[in-house]
Amino acid sequence: MGIAKRNSKQRIDPLIEEPAVLAERIAPARSRDSCG
Repeated sequence: MGIAKRNSKQRIDPLIEEPAVLAERIAPARSRDSCG
C-alpha cells in the first residue's frame, strides 16, 4: 500500500500544482483582455 500511496501522490500533486501555476499565468492575460 505504501508504494500505491506514493505513486498516487506523485500523480495527483502535479495535477494540483499545475492548474495553480496555469491560473497565475492565465489570470493576468484574461484581465488584460477584458480591460483592453
